[in-house]
Amino acid sequence: MTMMIRPRARWMVLAAAALTLVACGKKEDDGKIPLSAEAKMPADSVHKGMVQPVPALEALPPAAQAALDSGNALFRKKLYAQAMERYRATEKLVPNHPSAVYGIYMVARATNDTTLADSALAVIKKYNAVMPHGKMDSTAALEAHKKAGVTLPPKG
Repeated sequence: MTMMIRPRARWMVLAAAALTLVACGKKEDDGKIPLSAEAKMPADSVHKGMVQPVPALEALPPAAQAALDSGNALFRKKLYAQAMERYRATEKLVPNHPSAVYGIYMVARATNDTTLADSALAVIKKYNAVMPHGKMDSTAALEAHKKAGVTLPPKG
């Protein structure tokens, strides 16, 4: 049985995860919650066997955020060539930013460009391996998706 995940649902899950990461900052004495990657989790907040969340990424510059948002909107409309242009523009402004690389990967998957998809996935795996906290096993996740028969919606 093939299960399909709608692109909108996928982005909603990513947005929820990002909001969760931002909310996990440690409260400072001045009452502000740090949002930078330097924010540390208190040692007593991690239960044995649990993994700390990935620190929040620094905010994108406004031009890069606008390009990324445009790419996401175009991807949802299945305008893949235009979405790729916007993701490339984001990557040019902020090289190898995970969101831009993920967008490129998703467009490559949607257009069956396996060479580009493999290249983007290699970048994702490289950065996944050096994340300071909460490493995710992207290879295992990809295999689980394949095994479960999760596919992208058909083109057109």
